[in-house]
Amino acid sequence: MEETAKPQIACVVPLSLTDASHGNAAGLGLAEFVPLRLAERVDLVAFYANSLTAGIVGIERGQFPIVLPADRDCVLAAAASSGRTTQEPLRLAWIADTLHTETFAVSRDLLPEVAERSDLEQIGPLQPMPFDESGRLKELAELIGD
Repeated sequence: MEETAKPQIACVVPLSLTDASHGNAAGLGLAEFVPLRLAERVDLVAFYANSLTAGIVGIERGQFPIVLPADRDCVLAAAASSGRTTQEPLRLAWIADTLHTETFAVSRDLLPEVAERSDLEQIGPLQPMPFDESGRLKELAELIGD
C-alpha cells in the first residue's frame, strides 16, 4: 500500500522483531513507538547500514521511534497521540507480523467495517487486548487459537 493511500494510519507500533530479521529493523522509522524489548534487539550497525545505502528514503525510515517500557505503554501512547478527538472512536488493527497479515484483530470500533467487506470474516468474539502482568501483549496466535 502506498504510504499516502487510505486508510490513513496515525501511529504504527511494532512490538518485536522476528529472529529472521537478525536485528535489522529496516523501516523502523515508519513507527512512532516501540517497546524496550524491540529496541534492545535492533542491531544498529545493520539497521543504519541498510538505511544509509537506501538513500533519502532509507534515511527517513532509519529514524528511531520513541522507546517506552512495555507493549501496553506503546499502545496507549499511540491511542493518545493519534490525533482523534474524544468523540471519535478508537480504531486499532493488530497483525502478527508483516509477513502474516491474513488473520488480524481489530478494535470494537473497526469491526463494522470488517462486517461490510465480503473478503473479511470475523472468526472470534470481542475481547480485551490480552496484556500480561508486565504489560506485554500476548501473541495474536494465542488469541485466535492458531
